[in-house]
Amino acid sequence: MKNGMFKSLRVLIGFIIVALLFYKIGFSEVYEVLLTVPISFLIILFLFVFLDMLIAAINLKVLLRPLVNSLKFRVLFSSYIYSWILSFLVPGKLGESSLVYFLRDKVSPKKTTTVFLLDKLITLSILGIFSVIGFLIFFGVLNSLLLLIILILLIALFFVVLSSWRIRKFIRKFILRKYSIFFKGFHSTFFNYLKTKKRHISLNMFITIFKLLLNASIFYLFFNFFFNQSINFFFIFFITSIGILTSIVPITSNGVGVREFFVLLLYAKLNVDLTLVLSVYSLIILANYVMLGLMLIILSPKLKKRFINKIY
Repeated sequence: MKNGMFKSLRVLIGFIIVALLFYKIGFSEVYEVLLTVPISFLIILFLFVFLDMLIAAINLKVLLRPLVNSLKFRVLFSSYIYSWILSFLVPGKLGESSLVYFLRDKVSPKKTTTVFLLDKLITLSILGIFSVIGFLIFFGVLNSLLLLIILILLIALFFVVLSSWRIRKFIRKFILRKYSIFFKGFHSTFFNYLKTKKRHISLNMFITIFKLLLNASIFYLFFNFFFNQSINFFFIFFITSIGILTSIVPITSNGVGVREFFVLLLYAKLNVDLTLVLSVYSLIILANYVMLGLMLIILSPKLKKRFINKIY
């Protein structure tokens, strides 16, 4: 019940931030821009949302392959889509991490948990590197150094928690509780993977960078090709990385509002028309929720059978 209220509060905060941004920049101005967006860009945007999910699943497949070579990509991708849907609907990070549950019949939970958290750690590290560079460009050395220290401390804290059996025991008993079964044997599997699967980790890093470049390309297309705004691609890339990193901060649901606030602040430093910036981010949010609706219509019977009935 408390988790549900917290989730609702985060959604509300995100909605309020977005509403304030629209109010500040102008509802009518954004609406006028949206009316001029070409159909071709909307088609590209929906393809991008699907491709983004596909690449995320490929990245997980890369890490899972040395642990479970027999897992078919079709099974992994469908399970990833189910977890992606639940990330919008279920409190906290339970929805996203439900991938462990969906693959439990095909892959040992400790292996899926290892891969899931390692993938998140790699993504955080790469986002952190590019965000630190972005902060150096937009906010100067001191702010860049501060962000670097915060990220190093967060990653160090992660490894301290993993290395301490007392902390792991406390987490299993008081935080994970009935879900602790999914983390059984995780500690040894995780550190063994780091030592012996460096090639797969490197490939995952490469794909993660490619995924970030793809994200930045959507904005580059929107600004430079559809609205004739001459913006350097690498500025867009660093702003996109910072935007994704800030969306991880658990203030709002999926970072909606917080991400838009930061990217608007950064694009303002480049003297970019903020109406265009808010418009493209609005379209991305809309595209994700339209895709969510389509997935729910197509997959809701299977989703209910595979997860919701058993959890609730």
